[in-house]
Amino acid sequence: MVTINTNISSLYAQQNLAETQKTLTETITHLSTGKRVNSAQDDAASLAISQSMVSQILSINQSVSNLNNATNLMQIADTGLSSLQDMFLRINELAIQGRNDSLNGSQKISIVKELSALNDEIDHVIDRTKMNGNGLLTNYGVLNGGSGLQVGSVNVGVLDSTVASSIDVSGARPGIYKFSNIGAELTLTKTDLNDNTLGNQTVTVATPTGARGSTYNQTLDFSAFGISINLRSTTIGVNGLTDSGEEIAHNLNNIFKPIIVDEAVRLNFGTDGTNRSLISFRPINLTTVAAPDAVLGENLNQNGISNTNTGAIQVLASAETVKGSYAITVNQSAAASEFELVGFSNSGTGNASPSTVGINSGFTLTVGNRTYKANGDKVVGGVTTSGAVPVLSGSNVNVDTFTSWINSLNDNNISARLYQRSTGDYAIKINGGQTGADNAVSFTNMNLVVANNFLTNTKIYGNVSLAADGKLTTSFTYTVSDPYSASPITTTGGISAYEGNNSTYLSYNSSQAAYLSSSYSNYLTTTTRTSGGITGTTELSPNPAYVSYYPYANPYSIYYDPNYSSYAWYLGTRDQPSSSSYAYSSATWNANYTSNIQIMNSVVGIDPARDATLTITNGGTTRRLTESTNTFTDATTGLILNVGTGRQAWDGAATANIVVGDALPPLPRNNSNLVAVDQKITAMENFTANTSTADWHAAFDFLQDQSDKALDYLSYERGIIGAQINRVAFINTNLRSQGQNLDKSKSDLVDADIGAETAQFAKSQLQQRVASQMVTQANSLANPIKTMIGLWDDIKSK
Repeated sequence: MVTINTNISSLYAQQNLAETQKTLTETITHLSTGKRVNSAQDDAASLAISQSMVSQILSINQSVSNLNNATNLMQIADTGLSSLQDMFLRINELAIQGRNDSLNGSQKISIVKELSALNDEIDHVIDRTKMNGNGLLTNYGVLNGGSGLQVGSVNVGVLDSTVASSIDVSGARPGIYKFSNIGAELTLTKTDLNDNTLGNQTVTVATPTGARGSTYNQTLDFSAFGISINLRSTTIGVNGLTDSGEEIAHNLNNIFKPIIVDEAVRLNFGTDGTNRSLISFRPINLTTVAAPDAVLGENLNQNGISNTNTGAIQVLASAETVKGSYAITVNQSAAASEFELVGFSNSGTGNASPSTVGINSGFTLTVGNRTYKANGDKVVGGVTTSGAVPVLSGSNVNVDTFTSWINSLNDNNISARLYQRSTGDYAIKINGGQTGADNAVSFTNMNLVVANNFLTNTKIYGNVSLAADGKLTTSFTYTVSDPYSASPITTTGGISAYEGNNSTYLSYNSSQAAYLSSSYSNYLTTTTRTSGGITGTTELSPNPAYVSYYPYANPYSIYYDPNYSSYAWYLGTRDQPSSSSYAYSSATWNANYTSNIQIMNSVVGIDPARDATLTITNGGTTRRLTESTNTFTDATTGLILNVGTGRQAWDGAATANIVVGDALPPLPRNNSNLVAVDQKITAMENFTANTSTADWHAAFDFLQDQSDKALDYLSYERGIIGAQINRVAFINTNLRSQGQNLDKSKSDLVDADIGAETAQFAKSQLQQRVASQMVTQANSLANPIKTMIGLWDDIKSK
């Protein structure tokens, strides 16, 4: 096609020139930056992949830098340990020198002076060995979150609130610390993770004192372990402080694994971009002054354990326990008797109308196998001892007198306390001292509130007994008018049941074992709790429905009512009653012919003494275990069991699967020998020229032995550091290799090939020159049509 207005050849030449210039520009860019991919338009996929690699490379480079810092830090720690080793070598040398009997007392004192200087410098080296403010030879204990005793959250009081206001374990070494008590004497025992004993210390728990609203603070200082616990006791309600030191110690004893100590400081060095992989350095605790751990013997527990339900039961394996799986079902926990007598308006003696406890004929109070009577008799094993206890006189005894009488029995397995819950509301709390069914507290034939007439708001008293298993039995007699008879209805009321949860009452199916939850069923569930006790909301019988007709032989008529003055009554009453004494409304019917009585128990909060009961299944064999305490050892399996408190049979069973396997790792070695050397040198500073040869010998022998062990411990720690340094070196080598390979992969994706780009540059330059010339030539070409038109114009003009 031939056109006039368009120079096709020039356009082709220009397009080719533009492409050539673009290629040349890209080549120059590649050569000047050294990169093939300089923007997303160059190669979007390669750019995205390369940027991900850049992130990995930067992370690896920073990780290498972190690990270089870790190496430097550990080398500083190793240098500090090396200095300590040198000083302990000198201490060992001086100890051997001091054993030389040719030296006199003054010369040996010179040795002690050098020992003291070395001892001081040891402390200085430990303190100075730091990096960026981080002590490398200092650490401290911290309370593990799994500890049973926590600040402010665990009440170990009974009527008072006693909590730990602070728990200082900074000076403690890692381990598990458990309480046990004999009376108010509280012992803290340290164990390793496999329950091997490493030491113990005993302190006395004081009895808090103070009036209402006061606070009593005491410190349990277990200095041998570097543990200090501050207990804060405060009053609840309107009483003064009443809990005893023995009760607080006992409740602390009930906490399984109360204190678990870890070492607080751990320096981590990230080895990847998100710090998912860490190298850790644990600063060495050379500063604690806690007593050295006991040296473990040969018969060690070498079994570790896992437990699916630590809330219900804690289990420890002994050295004899066979590895394997154990299924444990806890039916109930052991408990001591506990209940309250409530509904008293004052504290008894000294009040105008003192509150009293009724004592019926045949009253007994039984504690374990000991029965006490109001007449002063004490019966043990069927043998009666007259006058063995104080006499409880009268059928109505003031509440404070009754409380004092219980405490005057001097029976360690029962205590009573009269306390004020709120204004005008007093109660007697009775506690058994020991757990187990054989230590139960029970009573018979007390005269207490057993019901309430809600119409008149009158309390009804009756006979009350509490059995050893916690079964409450009440009985009383009451009368109600009969609308169809002149004779009133006489009936008996009461309850014979167990106080379950939430103020309900349960009956017991005696054909089943008492420790099974299925043995109990609802007896009375519709109840309310008031200051006077637990009240059943159902009205007792008789409770006939109201009838509106006149319930006598002849219909009522005012003509025959003797009290209706307008008519002659002498015509005959015809069985007519006085209208003034009998009305026909439903309200009066309910007031006169229904009981208006509800059960009301003033013995509440009943927690019966009981044994801990559980089953263990292993290897297809199931055995039932019963123990009077919540901690006991199964002789067959060697398992040490601790049942969680507060489980009644009707709460239902709790299950746990226990797997006994390999032993848990031992606790890390510690500075016990360094502490022993420090303490001995400090003691030797008091030696004189007159100190006996035997004392010098014993001191230097001890120093030699402990310094040898200290050197061994320092070598152990240096070995750990050396292994970590080597590990870091290997990690660094691996990371550098990864970085190099990633860098090469990234280079393959985005870097330019200089040889290829140089050749392309020369080619593009040549193409540009040729294309430019072609554009010039194309633009200079004559258009044939224009030439012909021009020639035609010339012809016409001629």
